[in-house]
Amino acid sequence: MTAPAAGAWKTPGTLALIAVGVLGIFMYLVPAGSYPVGFDVFWNLHVARTWAETGFPAALPEAGFTQLARAYADRQLGFHALLALSGGAALDTSLVPPFVWGLALAQVFVVFGCMRWLAPRASVLWLLLLPALSSTWIFRLTACRDMSLAVLVLLALVSALARPGAPSGRRCVVVAALACVFGYIHGAFVLPLALALATALGRRIAGESFGWRSVWAVAVGMVPALVLRPDFPHNIELLLTLNVRMPLGALSGELPIQPVEFAARSLGHVLGTSAWLLALAVVLMWQLVKDPPARSITLVAVLLCVGSLFGSRLIELAVPFAVLAIGVSRPRIPAPVGVAVVVALACFGWVVLRQVPLAERSVAASRYSDLEAVGSWLDENGKKGDVVFVTDWAVSSPLAWWTRDRDLVFTGMTDPSLMWVEDRRRFDAWWAIKTARDPDPVATLRQLFGARFVVVEGSDHAPQGRTGETSTYLWKALGVAHRAGLSIASADIGRFKCYRLGP
Repeated sequence: MTAPAAGAWKTPGTLALIAVGVLGIFMYLVPAGSYPVGFDVFWNLHVARTWAETGFPAALPEAGFTQLARAYADRQLGFHALLALSGGAALDTSLVPPFVWGLALAQVFVVFGCMRWLAPRASVLWLLLLPALSSTWIFRLTACRDMSLAVLVLLALVSALARPGAPSGRRCVVVAALACVFGYIHGAFVLPLALALATALGRRIAGESFGWRSVWAVAVGMVPALVLRPDFPHNIELLLTLNVRMPLGALSGELPIQPVEFAARSLGHVLGTSAWLLALAVVLMWQLVKDPPARSITLVAVLLCVGSLFGSRLIELAVPFAVLAIGVSRPRIPAPVGVAVVVALACFGWVVLRQVPLAERSVAASRYSDLEAVGSWLDENGKKGDVVFVTDWAVSSPLAWWTRDRDLVFTGMTDPSLMWVEDRRRFDAWWAIKTARDPDPVATLRQLFGARFVVVEGSDHAPQGRTGETSTYLWKALGVAHRAGLSIASADIGRFKCYRLGP
């Protein structure tokens, strides 16, 4: 038997019901007027509004001690342009929920469109797997981020590469155009090339030609996105930092910290959030052997599923590609197994209901609404150009947004590797404070960084450090400095401790 049957329900009505269900999940998690999820969304809003108000920025001094403060370059130019066009100079956080809903809906329709393009008889019912495979996929889609848009382009790109038959000139043009669009939306320029090579390898395993023309089309298509832009050539410097220097620095141990979503996940975390995705990955591995025509798209999905074990960021790609691959391969299931499939479908509602609360907990933990109050405190006490030392680089983005009229400078912005590359001396000093190793952190704060403010989360610590180690270390050092005569004002705002050094 083939499961599920393509004609079990009328496709348009079923597609509409699934789309409404997915929309309902994201409207529940990110209701209208709710506080944005995560940190990156605030940088996106900040850049887009700056662009809408005053034009594309030549530099953003608030991203202190990074390339962005010297010569601004945008790794997600197209995404920021879309936000700027949508909200204009009045852009604010109220735009975020509709964006999240729209991108989630778009993923449903793009996965379905690619599935039917590759396998016209593919069942719409496979889309039911999207919200069931991983709570991490749901959680990451609740943040207004560039990858939520870029994945739509990657799905179409890989589908064009995987479509059976020798790549024609017309298809190469389509592939090049899609690669160009991706290059404007997202900064991981190695990703389309890696997916193109994986797809070509899958075609070769299936007995077709390797498809070098398509791979070259991807490379050629990205060239305009690299050079035809307002931040050229500074964008090349930024992309080399993020795609080459940062990964190499992390692998060699020279870069001691990197975004947590690049770190390998524990087995318990994987099973707790993405067990169904792993189960589907096993099915797809079996399909690699059994279904030659679908091997190219299936190989890509398997590689992304395996890669997601070593970085949760790949979950954003692994889930939609896994659903696309299983829909295209349309596995034949023996009758006894079919009974188990029916039972599994009967339990489907329970699976989804379990994934949503898991995602909801992550969403709640990632709404740092107290940073708005911290921003108000900085806005009231700060002067134009004051330096704010933050021990967690990520909070710089929301604080820059909430103090955008004050033009404060923050220690780092969007990624720790940017300060590591731009100003190694200050990065090493920042890291020594983060790891509670600087014997005189107050002197470093004032003399090397010129900091007038310090913002630290109460439980802040370096990776592998004790909870609260960094915040306690700074609290003690600032206490000693205060008793020695330095004027220090402090405020406890939510989970954050805020200090003003001097009058």
